[in-house]
Amino acid sequence: MRGRGRWLESGRLGSLGGEDCVGQGEETGFEQYCAHTKGHAGIHINGCFAEYVRVDERFTTKLPDELSFVEAVPLVCAGRTAWKGLRVGGVWRGEWLLVLGSGGGLGHSAVQFAIGLGGRVVGVDARGAKDEVVEDVQRVTGGLGVHASGATALAAAATRMHGTVVQIAQPEEVVLPFRELVFRDVRVGGELGYASFYCGEEEEARI
Repeated sequence: MRGRGRWLESGRLGSLGGEDCVGQGEETGFEQYCAHTKGHAGIHINGCFAEYVRVDERFTTKLPDELSFVEAVPLVCAGRTAWKGLRVGGVWRGEWLLVLGSGGGLGHSAVQFAIGLGGRVVGVDARGAKDEVVEDVQRVTGGLGVHASGATALAAAATRMHGTVVQIAQPEEVVLPFRELVFRDVRVGGELGYASFYCGEEEEARI
């Protein structure tokens, strides 16, 4: 396993995937965006169903002894991705978060993490009826909307002015009405995976 050698002696590691950033460069915490990567497991290269897989050490997390591999599986990819989505969205104690697809693999993790951080969560797991959903969110949040949410036009409409939309799902296209960006200053960002040292070992342990 290539990398800085923090945990090379440990046999209990969780990996986000098979990324291998082969280029030179500083460790900024955004190595998942490496221009020289060989690909992301399950998307560009074969997944991780093999008994052994070579991974970049920077995309691993040391597993606590009290956590089994089976228990750690949901946290390694879905969990870390959801966690970083919350950090990119800037969700803090007492703030509102809208999770679209709250019953899904990433969504239910985002709900639990946000509650653990002291956030106030609105979970939506339905299609259609955009106006009704937005009205419900506005009612719950006192007419202001949430501070942060996942992307799509519905999420942007339910997000308060100057709030943040974080796109984690990977559809072919993401379409947003310009008025959400121009007249309401809703910020939109993307989030891809999670480099293990983005937040440091102490925050990693909180996951």
